[in-house]
Amino acid sequence: MEKKKIIISEIAGFVSVILFVWLNEIIDLPHVMLGAPATPVNYAESVLESFAVLVVAALTISITNKLLKKIKHLEGFFRICCVCKKIYDSQKKEWIALEGYFDENSKLEFSHGLCDDCTKLYKKMV
Repeated sequence: MEKKKIIISEIAGFVSVILFVWLNEIIDLPHVMLGAPATPVNYAESVLESFAVLVVAALTISITNKLLKKIKHLEGFFRICCVCKKIYDSQKKEWIALEGYFDENSKLEFSHGLCDDCTKLYKKMV
């Protein structure tokens, strides 16, 4: 859902720029607001400017879309077992090993080792 909001925001921004280009051409904002000499309406210039904005918009939205597809975002509340550290997958309605859950929902890779505390505990046990 966030992806959709981002793309819609980008589209709204580019539409605003195009509307401003046409508003400026029709109303002649420098003349109205700043007292600059009036300029004749030039539709060809506005079409060219609008086309340039559309090209930039298409490139920007395309790049944003590709980047958002690469991002696998995890958010929310994780129900995790305090003993075995399995995570409850509410969609599958089952407990999944931590590594398996993140493997399915992200591009994280796991490597196993022992922290300093566990290493000391292991040495005491052996």
